[in-house]
Amino acid sequence: MVLLEFLRFLKRETTHELTILSLRGGENYSRFLETGKALAGGKPFVRASQLDAAKRRLSSMQGLPVGKIRRVLSVVERLNDRLARKNSKALASFDLVYANCAASGSALKAMAAGLGNKPLVVHVHEMQWALEQSGAGWEFLKKRGDFFIAASEAVANELKNGQGIGAEKIAVVYEFLDFSKIVVNKAECRQKLRAELNLPEDAFLVGSCGTMEWRKGGDLWVQMVAQTGLELSAGGRSPEAQIVWLGAAKNEFRRDIEFDAERLGVSNRIHFLPSSDNPDEFFAAIDAFAMPSREDPFPLVALEAAAQGSPVVCFKDAGGTSELVGQNAGVVVPYADVSAMAKTIESWRRDSTFRIQLGENAQKRARAMGNVEVNARQILDILERLAG
Repeated sequence: MVLLEFLRFLKRETTHELTILSLRGGENYSRFLETGKALAGGKPFVRASQLDAAKRRLSSMQGLPVGKIRRVLSVVERLNDRLARKNSKALASFDLVYANCAASGSALKAMAAGLGNKPLVVHVHEMQWALEQSGAGWEFLKKRGDFFIAASEAVANELKNGQGIGAEKIAVVYEFLDFSKIVVNKAECRQKLRAELNLPEDAFLVGSCGTMEWRKGGDLWVQMVAQTGLELSAGGRSPEAQIVWLGAAKNEFRRDIEFDAERLGVSNRIHFLPSSDNPDEFFAAIDAFAMPSREDPFPLVALEAAAQGSPVVCFKDAGGTSELVGQNAGVVVPYADVSAMAKTIESWRRDSTFRIQLGENAQKRARAMGNVEVNARQILDILERLAG
């Protein structure tokens, strides 16, 4: 979404010609092509990325003829490299190449023959754990990249101290969104979501969002839930605190979480929702946002929640969310301290005045730090400087 908003900015504010290589397509692909044309002959570059991913998966497989599969992949890779070198000649017309993330590395490596001395800007939205998953592609970007845009100070510190990239080659530009598009009726959204979850209208709802994977901390999240909302409300009714996770695909990791939830006795207080084409309504409906990620550079979901007036609780030393929270837009608790996260949520449930004030602060910080017009202009200045 950051890349899409940036390309829209370039089309709106400049006369630059944009050519796009998408490695996986997807539901938003047509929106990208509204800003520029697709790269002709891009298939070998896409295939190079797919082959690298296949090799990484092979390293963790057991009980299969891995050696034979690896030999087949090597043959396909050699053939693909020849085609990639031929097609890379089309890059001669470009003044600059912009890699949107570390995962672009395998495709850019396949383009190396045609890159020549053209400036290569790498926008890094990953930290240590995710960078390590990018393997040889990331190693190529580290050596070949002329400049690196870091999604947060946390990412910049990882690039300098963990990846050995010189500070003079790094600039921090926070993730951004077009907040002018956020037009929702919060009262209607609150009522709609609670009705969808079959909850009372006054239920205190804590939101989380992300993919179902270890890095996003869903296992820590369910432990936090077990320590949240334990105090019964007046009349001995069930606890009012309800926790809902948006984007919860049904995979093995989610089944692990549901197993724990049942044993912890909190299955009736957690709710999973699939990915949404209109997440604004979700963020407008919640009372607070919990970010249990072990590592997240500067998550857009936290930015979106804060922009809707939700205070954010997150872990220290887990990425750039703490930079968004600052001193007055939520709470930063010790790394993986689910008890402290639960206590924070409980304090917000009991003290709505304080929670609302934090939410107002969060909204101001989000809209100042993630302003598309300001931040996209910073990236544009970097690209134009490097392209001369």
